[in-house]
Amino acid sequence: MNILTAVQMKDEYIEKITSAAEGHEVVFAEKPSREQVENADIIFGNVAPDLLKNCTKLKWLQTNSAGVNEYMVPGALPEGCQLTNATGSYGLAIS
Repeated sequence: MNILTAVQMKDEYIEKITSAAEGHEVVFAEKPSREQVENADIIFGNVAPDLLKNCTKLKWLQTNSAGVNEYMVPGALPEGCQLTNATGSYGLAIS
């Protein structure tokens, strides 16, 4: 399984994710290339919706934001892809 993490992350979290995903390929790229996006089975982070058009392997997109409107457009994600967001993650920090 290919996991793409498209968010800025501290080294300690990179190590934890890499360890937890042993046996899987994990790519860390704040600004991923089209090839990195198209090769991903799982993406964590907000990538440009136009990069997702040919992502036939994508099974799950976890955004790092609450809003996902741009990913809800018909055809933006491959059929069967799960879309989850970060609703509630920033409430305490914002308040």
